[in-house]
Amino acid sequence: MGFAKVMGWYRGLVLAKPTIIIPNPGWESGDEGGWTLTAGSLGGECSVLSIDPHSGAYHLNLLKNQFGGQSFAYVNLGGYNSIAKLIGRIFTFTVWGKAISVPTTALQLQITYIGSAQGATVATFAYGVNLGVYTKHSVTSVPIPTDATDIRLFVATSSANSGRWRVDDMTAVVQ
Repeated sequence: MGFAKVMGWYRGLVLAKPTIIIPNPGWESGDEGGWTLTAGSLGGECSVLSIDPHSGAYHLNLLKNQFGGQSFAYVNLGGYNSIAKLIGRIFTFTVWGKAISVPTTALQLQITYIGSAQGATVATFAYGVNLGVYTKHSVTSVPIPTDATDIRLFVATSSANSGRWRVDDMTAVVQ
């Protein structure tokens, strides 16, 4: 009898999941810390503030004016992670978001595969009944395609309506 058969562990062998590193996930550096921030046109805002974060001292502030463009932040994960180790994997990108004003634009989360024809996975969240309350929002990827050279996480206001969101405490977990 072989060792694996005696111990019976070969059926329950679990391979370690790769960890996804998101730079500055709670905005605690007090600045963009690896993210690219873009304010929408006509007075939109995309900044790191210390007013009422979900936890810690800072959060991402997104404001879209009625006739302006989207405000958004994004980060490419390739500078912090081995994309090759994530190929074929599915992961969930989660943020804590809080809609501040009415009428409000929706919050969008997006996972984009750079260098791939696969495109993006997008989830849009309206403020619903949770105005003024931090709520957990998530988007789950499709399996990361073999031709992906990088992965981009994107947090934005939607292109419709106006409003402000606070975003904090982001995670990305491999399934």
